[in-house]
Order: sequence, then C-alpha cells, then structure tokens
Amino acid sequence: MERLTKLTEQQQRELDEYIVNDLWLDDDGYKKHDTEVELGGVLFCIEYETDRDSWSLNNGTYDYPCDYEVRIDYRVTALYYYDEETDERIDVACEREDWYRVY
Repeated sequence: MERLTKLTEQQQRELDEYIVNDLWLDDDGYKKHDTEVELGGVLFCIEYETDRDSWSLNNGTYDYPCDYEVRIDYRVTALYYYDEETDERIDVACEREDWYRVY
C-alpha cells in the first residue's frame, strides 16, 4: 500500500461526514476516547477534543442523554494509521484543523 501522508479529498469528505453524523458522546454523556474509522479502505485512528464551553442544549442544562438539541464543537488533534507490514504509526495531515460544529 502506498504510504499516505495526507487525506485524499474523498477521505476528507468521509471524515467530515463521520464527525458530523457518528462521532458523539457515549451513553454517560462523556466524550468518547480515541476512535477508529475506515476512510477509503484504510482504518484510521482519530484523537480529538471537544470544546466544553460550546456545549449547548436548548433547555439550558447539560443533562444527557436528553430529547433536546445538542451542539458540541469537535477538533481532530491526531489522525493516523498503522502500516500493515511494519506496524509503524503513520500520522496523516487533515485538511480541517478548525472546529467542527455538531448538532
């Protein structure tokens, strides 16, 4: 496999879609720890942070889970995969270094 150092446009779209639609809090209301996602046939590990000050519910509380709209900002802090042959960690540049706003 060719060594990736930057996401392709397709992989970036898949990552954007994953973060907006699937990356969320766990059942106890805490952010998930590092997670994995397949992008363009490659299994990537994602490390990320949330901006706790961005958390907002339309009832003004932080109770979770709930039936209210939740808004949280996420930012990818590391994106990497492991080379199948050498098991070396390969860090990959992510186009979006800004925050994702997730509803």
